[in-house]
Amino acid sequence: MNGALVDLSLAQFRKYKSSITCNDMRSPVIGGIWPGQTVTVECVAELNYYTSGGSAERTVVSGSSRTEGPLTYYRPELVMCVTGFNVQHDEYRAAVSWTLQLEEI
Repeated sequence: MNGALVDLSLAQFRKYKSSITCNDMRSPVIGGIWPGQTVTVECVAELNYYTSGGSAERTVVSGSSRTEGPLTYYRPELVMCVTGFNVQHDEYRAAVSWTLQLEEI
């Protein structure tokens, strides 16, 4: 009524998406990685929360938690579903580019 935005999302639908991209001389081991497969990902990106009265919203990767001032930072461990995988080869540069798309379960 007053134009204020209201969050109507349910907690069980608040899921992360991830896209892992790399350029290298060789592709990763991709045998057995198919869309729909469940994988556990130890994320590089950090999440944080207020140390006093807060807690991690996802499982913490062992040894990744650190405190700076009032915040605790950690790398989340997420159970995810593979939604796509793409590999490109650049023969001239002897380079392989790949992207793995994931969504949290």
